[in-house]
Amino acid sequence: LPTTVGAGTYYITVTDNAGTIHLTTSLVTSGQGINTANNSKQVSITVPKGILTISPLAASTGELVTLVGENFPPNTTATTLTIGTATAMPAAGILTDAVGGFTATVEVPAATAGGSLSPGSQIVLAKVGNITGTTTDFSAPTPTVTVSPSSASVEDVITVTGVGFNSLGTVTTL
Repeated sequence: LPTTVGAGTYYITVTDNAGTIHLTTSLVTSGQGINTANNSKQVSITVPKGILTISPLAASTGELVTLVGENFPPNTTATTLTIGTATAMPAAGILTDAVGGFTATVEVPAATAGGSLSPGSQIVLAKVGNITGTTTDFSAPTPTVTVSPSSASVEDVITVTGVGFNSLGTVTTL
């Protein structure tokens, strides 16, 4: 096996080559020694993928979300955290605990080219060591505008409400 591995299943073969294991280890069953020279056994080792959950399941750029990670390498600093294609790594970084878990509150980032994330489902990805965890449960809302009342005369007061826009943005046209 390589010294660091990602999630997946790996196979190793252990062989008693009579020059190493057989000369230093004796297998005993019912008081009888067993000759294990040149016997081999293949075993599989499964490394789990990271598990990543996010709440709330929808938020706009600039709003806070909470990420919970499990099954990552313990006591290790995350190298990647993205929402959509934009980096969301907090300034303080993310460090897993002794069992490979973490909880982090992060700000939904602006899109890579600037502005809000595109409306719709976003892939959230965390990478710690060689283990990656993802979720597609998160989405950026579609901005909506409502006007109340729906009709008015000149000089009547109306209320314009916008929801789902970049919380860091400024209205430039109304």
